[in-house]
Amino acid sequence: MRITYHATVLAGVHVGENAMVGAMAMATKDVRPYHVYVGIPAKSVRVKPNAPELQEHVTKTARERGQS
Repeated sequence: MRITYHATVLAGVHVGENAMVGAMAMATKDVRPYHVYVGIPAKSVRVKPNAPELQEHVTKTARERGQS
């Protein structure tokens, strides 16, 4: 996990394995593994390239499109 400069993770929020919370972001909900979150509130902007292929990090919309 990587929490960058001035990022805030609220109490009770879990940051997944190999996830990243960007600078000045505020994580208000759980951060999924292998995802990069930025903004206020923090939202996923991408999946890291080192993510395993068929893991929980694959989003529902990607599964629906058949891109898992």
